[in-house]
Amino acid sequence: MNDLEERLRAALDARAGTYTAAPDAWPGVRRRTRGRRLRRWAALVPVTAAVAAAAWFAAGLPGEDGGDTTAASVSGFEKALQDNPAVGEVLLIPHPEFPDVPIRAWYSRRGKAGPLTFCRAQQATRAGDVMTGCTAAEPMDGEEAGRIGGGTATIPLPSEVIVFGPAKDSVHSVKATFRDGRTFPGTVMRARGMPSPVWVVRFPGDLSGLPLVTYDFADERGRTLQRLEYVIRAACHTDKTPSGTGVSLAGRIAAHLHARNCLVFWHDGLQAGLSGGSSDASLGAQLKQSKRPVVAWAGPGQAAAGLWYGYTGPETARIELRLGDGRQVAADTVAAPPGQDIRLFGGELPTGADPSGDSALYVGFDTGGNELWRHEVPPRRTRGARVTPAPGD
Repeated sequence: MNDLEERLRAALDARAGTYTAAPDAWPGVRRRTRGRRLRRWAALVPVTAAVAAAAWFAAGLPGEDGGDTTAASVSGFEKALQDNPAVGEVLLIPHPEFPDVPIRAWYSRRGKAGPLTFCRAQQATRAGDVMTGCTAAEPMDGEEAGRIGGGTATIPLPSEVIVFGPAKDSVHSVKATFRDGRTFPGTVMRARGMPSPVWVVRFPGDLSGLPLVTYDFADERGRTLQRLEYVIRAACHTDKTPSGTGVSLAGRIAAHLHARNCLVFWHDGLQAGLSGGSSDASLGAQLKQSKRPVVAWAGPGQAAAGLWYGYTGPETARIELRLGDGRQVAADTVAAPPGQDIRLFGGELPTGADPSGDSALYVGFDTGGNELWRHEVPPRRTRGARVTPAPGD
């Protein structure tokens, strides 16, 4: 491979999360038992990293409105592949919410003998923010045939959802089955140079009353290899716009209580974070149960890439965010909607800061300036993407 090809390959970036622009954006799931496989879907397109990158540089990366995405989106795709170089080709998976910007999925390995990971990158908001991440693809034990590696779903859920991930080479078909008996066949995709196939299933986004989804993986003879049963937790709200007055934070972030114990952060009319929803526990109570001092959304991969925001316990008056490169920012906390026993915070990040990717330390202080707690976020590149989940996930 020549220098140009190497640089072009490094320019193709893809990683993914759950899910989505917020820790709770992809509905929480719970794995139960065994599983199966997939079937072919012609809409999946394998491409080499070099070819895809060359096309992007020539034509730009299209956004939802047909124009180019922001520079932040392009750099987000680029950085993902730089951090996790592709082994074999990169797949393009059609994105139901952003049809002009497909999901990128590929395998990566740390060094020649490092463990194989499954990586993905996808547009997460209409503003062009990119969500990326990697999931361990090996070792899989004897009962495993596939794993969920990513998916699409902003909240409220869209009309269609795609779920995908790594599979063993023995997998030749996969399908999703809902509690009411509806079945949706998927596809298993193999691409040049890929060490393992990728499975993809798509189904309607209206999951009301149907929280249980079973993924069946089968071999070439149709024999079941594994069955994965997941419970999809319903979102605690279905609003497409902010509800109520809300609490304004820095950077045009506002926090709204949409339902009982259901806190939603909004940014310029788009959902930027969701947490809670328990009928019998406030957000503060859930925070204590999780034994964590803070829930935070920060930097690239979130709906408001240049901001950091979230909530903490009622005793915390000020929070410092200390970045891995030595820079730091601070924000005073403010009162949250009544009855939640938490305080909110928000602020702008230094230029180029990536708290979730480069390591960061959150430090909380009381009104007297005394340190109350510390919460460290390890660097993502040591073990794939890391998104801080909401309590109870």
